[in-house]
Amino acid sequence: MKQLILILCSVAFMWPGQGTGQTQFRDLSIAPAAATAFLGVQSNTVSREKAKKLGFDNPYGSYVTSVIGNTAAERAGIQPFDYIYRVDERETTQYHRLGDILADYEPGNKARIFYQRNGIKRSADVVLGTREEAVYQKVGQSEKAFLGISPVYEAGASADGIGVNIVESSTAEAIGLQDGDRITAINGFPMIDWDDITTAIGMLRAGAQVNVTYLRNGKSAMASGAIKSLTTQRPREEIVEKNVESYRDSKDYAFLGIYSEGLDKEKAEKLGYDNPYGSYVTSVIRSSAAAKADIRPFDYVYGVDEYRVGENQQLTGILKKYAPGDKATILLIRQGQKKEIPVVLGSRSDAEEKPSRNKCEDPFLGITEHKSSGENDRGIAIGIVDNSTAKEIGLQNGDRLLSINGHRMVDWNDIGMAIDNLRVGETIQVAYLRNGKESKASGPIKSYSATKNCRDCDCDELDQTFQFEIDPDFELELHHGAAPALADLTAQISEVGADDAQQMRNKYDLDLPQSSNLKLNAIRIASNQLEGSFRLEFELPQAGETSVRIYSGSGRLIYDYDLGSFSGRFSDDVNLAQNGPGKYFLLVRQGNQRLARK
Repeated sequence: MKQLILILCSVAFMWPGQGTGQTQFRDLSIAPAAATAFLGVQSNTVSREKAKKLGFDNPYGSYVTSVIGNTAAERAGIQPFDYIYRVDERETTQYHRLGDILADYEPGNKARIFYQRNGIKRSADVVLGTREEAVYQKVGQSEKAFLGISPVYEAGASADGIGVNIVESSTAEAIGLQDGDRITAINGFPMIDWDDITTAIGMLRAGAQVNVTYLRNGKSAMASGAIKSLTTQRPREEIVEKNVESYRDSKDYAFLGIYSEGLDKEKAEKLGYDNPYGSYVTSVIRSSAAAKADIRPFDYVYGVDEYRVGENQQLTGILKKYAPGDKATILLIRQGQKKEIPVVLGSRSDAEEKPSRNKCEDPFLGITEHKSSGENDRGIAIGIVDNSTAKEIGLQNGDRLLSINGHRMVDWNDIGMAIDNLRVGETIQVAYLRNGKESKASGPIKSYSATKNCRDCDCDELDQTFQFEIDPDFELELHHGAAPALADLTAQISEVGADDAQQMRNKYDLDLPQSSNLKLNAIRIASNQLEGSFRLEFELPQAGETSVRIYSGSGRLIYDYDLGSFSGRFSDDVNLAQNGPGKYFLLVRQGNQRLARK
């Protein structure tokens, strides 16, 4: 599975402030806002578990993350961390959220907003306005608050607080926070998840007092101090200024030059990674910054300089802060050892794509999936293809493959990656289990054509999406990698059906509206072979605080992009291919309006 590091994801690792959407390939002409009622809040939904922790009887309300200037919400005194659960006589429900209710109102209508603050239920009378009246506050880089923490994933950790690591020379370090502390509150607001931390820091400006309540070794404590800006953390010339008035073409963004895949938490735990949100390098592009810095396949990248990957901030989002020529330190894990790799980031034009080769000449180990007897979870059970490299080096049916060339094999993706990074004739070294005893074998790897004795066959005509050859016994034979070629994948867009919507709600607590109150034009998704991804495009005719999210069919957030105040043409590269064929769900939110597509 190859993912070119070009995809833009939102920043949740305390890149300070909100509403400063990072721009890519879009027209920024602001269209007239539609004459629809506008309350003026940005908000998140909450899970049932979070609602219970916060004492919300109704789990279908809107948890306010920010209030937009010169709006009904601001005039009514609504604040971040207020929880809106009712408008007039209509309570929010699973199928009618706040945005759905407000869609029935017009500008100038009066309404009573019911919300909960600090455990107390309140109400406020408002006169609803329009988006045109809203004033979006622009905050300079030197004013944005930066606490200096990154998320820590801890399997089986206490439900109380959010585990964090501390950025060097940051506010967090200055007030005494340490790696492994669990933040439970900021300025009195309870911290349940990383969204809450983003909201709390977004409320502050540089120089303001920040009070952090945290757990350390099971004991609660508080740390306080004046919060710094990012510009006091790093020299100003190192900070890439981005806002909705100015943007650069993608060729001007820093380019690391790796293909990678994300890991699920189970695999991350097996490999010993305490942070499961990093990028697992599958291959390195020739002449790129990564190649020059000797970054290698099977390296696990979890940070750049003081930035760390997290649930809502992937490596791609971090790299968007840099420009070609910037120096940076890549933080990675290689075979269990943490390393800091200095790089000079390049541009896409510097890189050389790997030359294509005739499929007949691909390296081919010659192993198949094999039904395993017993409960041994070490390694991958394999069957052996006749006349193959595997057979010649002494592997047998039922062996359990542990590693290839020193890299641990957790799944078939790893096997494909290891073979894909070899050349025909190079030595392949494998470790395996047989009858509970660990052994090793090695030898030069043969090509597919040499294994199959098809010297005269035309492998160029083989379908690139055909990774597996069916043997007479119907076992699967791995053929060069595990990801389909992008050219052979297609994506179709349709409305979210009732069955899909219900399944996503019931299984993953993800609310996908079937009816939309958001106008979105010319939506399309197409294969972008040059970029190694799909390109998602659409037009938003009206302005407002906008976010774009894509979820997998298993409810996992795989793309998250906060654009800030935005209208016009949106275009971005989205890597769906790395997650494999299946259902994905697009959710576009603008203010209180939402649109979902499958």
